Amino acid sequence: MIPKFEPRLFMHMPVGALSGFLLYYLPITGAMFTAGWLVYEIIEDWRIEDRSYFDVASFLWGMMGMSLILLLLNSI
Repeated sequence: MIPKFEPRLFMHMPVGALSGFLLYYLPITGAMFTAGWLVYEIIEDWRIEDRSYFDVASFLWGMMGMSLILLLLNSI
């Protein structure tokens, strides 16, 4: 069964945004959070084969969005 991408996109984008925020303000905590989340997704895909790359892609979209927002706010 192929999961729908849209609900997973909106579930994992906030996690990516949180990771981007943490990486900006607390880099070590953000790196540990990101690494832990990626390990979780790898194990989840390995165990139930739910095509976690959708989750990772939406995570990266959220991280990119937060990074752009932080860069724009700090350039003002």
